[in-house]
Amino acid sequence: MRTDELITSDQCHSWLMKYGIFVPKLDLYLLKWYIICWRFTMGNHVFKLDARLGIELPVLGTDWERLSVEERSAILEYWETIRGTIPDRIFALERLINKLQARLNEEEDFDVSCKLNSDIAEQASRINDLHIWYRVNQEIETRRHSG
Repeated sequence: MRTDELITSDQCHSWLMKYGIFVPKLDLYLLKWYIICWRFTMGNHVFKLDARLGIELPVLGTDWERLSVEERSAILEYWETIRGTIPDRIFALERLINKLQARLNEEEDFDVSCKLNSDIAEQASRINDLHIWYRVNQEIETRRHSG
């Protein structure tokens, strides 16, 4: 089903019931919004899990400006949910760095010390990347309000 097709409320309701999705009758605008949100969070796989950072990141198949206002809104809404988890993710990585540094302070084996230093540098790199992703939304919002 394309999101720009005009369908009746009864058609929507019967389609949802066919797939075992029970919902009260919705107005078409709200249903279109749900479809767009689903499409951009699951259907099109716009967000992919980045195992290194531990969060989902946007992977757009087209330029941001070519997306409709509804599509951009759905993406931004989902991104805000992900973005809200970034400070907790950073805090967890900082705790891990503190544990690694404590081990490094006690370590006497040079090879193990080098490995610990490498692990600390990797965690710090992840924190830096998370800070960059956290600021991405601020740049989009600034462009949106200035344009």
